[in-house]
Amino acid sequence: MLAILPYVADALWILVMAAIASTCRSAMQQIPKDARIAMPWSGGGGRQIPRDAAMAMAIGVPFVFGLILLAVGRLADAPDKVLIVFLARLATAPVFALVHIGWLRGVMEDFGGPTPRR
Repeated sequence: MLAILPYVADALWILVMAAIASTCRSAMQQIPKDARIAMPWSGGGGRQIPRDAAMAMAIGVPFVFGLILLAVGRLADAPDKVLIVFLARLATAPVFALVHIGWLRGVMEDFGGPTPRR
């Protein structure tokens, strides 16, 4: 049974990354090229970076985090470690998706575009 858990977590991360990439793609079509965007950890009024870099970071940060958890899960040798990493992956994937959607909602409100539905 434990052998299937990494594949379930992989599937969830693939869905989350697809949703993040899809929303970034549609947002990039509506945000001007020369726009500067604040990242979610900047507190709204913090440092702003160019649109392309912001969207790349919005995709890259969860992707790298997911790869790190994937590697840790593959290197786990004990069943309890496999289960802990599986649960960590299961818990963090939706958190990344929710943070991304909340951040993108604020960005789209700043630029007058349609916002994602609740």
